[in-house]
Amino acid sequence: MNEHPECTNYSLLLNLPKHGRIKVDDMYWNFKKHGSGVEFSCVDDGRLVDVCEHIEQPNLFDEWRLSFYLVSIHEGDYNLKSELAGLCQSGQVLPSKKYPRLLLLAQ
Repeated sequence: MNEHPECTNYSLLLNLPKHGRIKVDDMYWNFKKHGSGVEFSCVDDGRLVDVCEHIEQPNLFDEWRLSFYLVSIHEGDYNLKSELAGLCQSGQVLPSKKYPRLLLLAQ
């Protein structure tokens, strides 16, 4: 959002370019807009992050976003539903009160 301050409608991303490149923590990421979401691809290693909704709240995630990322880094021998359930039980991950389908890391 810092690199594209013209984007003020985060739910529809109306003023965000359809594609481009941003720099985050000394790494470059290409992005492409799709619907009301954005897919990011790390230029250095090809990692993918697909933010389908609530891009203005980077602490939120869902199973799809995490699964998409893990596949992009070739981490594949896991039961994601079970792992997330365990993290929720231990209190490391919490269900979002405002967005019931989304999770967030405990602080």
